[in-house]
Amino acid sequence: MNVSNATNNRAISSISSNNAQMMQIVENTQKASTELAEKMLKVAAAQNSVVAEMTGIGMVVDMYV
Repeated sequence: MNVSNATNNRAISSISSNNAQMMQIVENTQKASTELAEKMLKVAAAQNSVVAEMTGIGMVVDMYV
């Protein structure tokens, strides 16, 4: 009976450890996705500013960027 309980405890511990690792991977992936989205928004805003400057409406766009 004790051997069975010890085996069960190891299995539960292993599952918990795997779950914790998986949650860490998910969290890291979400952070990376958020950082990428922020960078893409900055690039898009910069492109809009450049286009506005080239077309002569830069002062208006700069107020909102």
